[in-house]
Amino acid sequence: MGQSLPRKTPVPCLPGTWSPVDDDDLALHLGATERERLIVRPLGRSHPGASDPWDRAWVKAVIDVQAGAFSGLVEADLQADDFVRFRNSLRRLSDHLDQGATFDTLDGALKIDVSGDGRGHFEARCEVWDHPGDGNVLRFRLTFDQTYLPGLVRALDRIVAAFPP
Repeated sequence: MGQSLPRKTPVPCLPGTWSPVDDDDLALHLGATERERLIVRPLGRSHPGASDPWDRAWVKAVIDVQAGAFSGLVEADLQADDFVRFRNSLRRLSDHLDQGATFDTLDGALKIDVSGDGRGHFEARCEVWDHPGDGNVLRFRLTFDQTYLPGLVRALDRIVAAFPP
């Protein structure tokens, strides 16, 4: 990329844990530890000032991954509706712990498939592309429990409010 992207340091909690949600942060934090996390940080509209609704729907974001020994930053264009759909499906998980939620982009830049075991434990299978369709891809999984769901939904509420479809 050649450009240095801003990186926010997570707020540490107890030793060995990581706070995935800062209520003032305009970002989606997924994962329960600093070494196993995905952060999607919207930067602004991809086409500011566009008059066409399709063009206005795109949001430029930085995807920050730490998956074991692998880490990286990728810029991606995501649609505002992607955040709405993911938020709505995560809301349902609180009452249906054995179901799933999906964040899936039109071009495949980012995919998150969350599945629950029915007892409050979740696994997110993630896929991040540096150039969707013909670039490099990183596939990894993150685990978390139901106590993270309210914070994830609040983060998505903030993103949807800042970038309405």
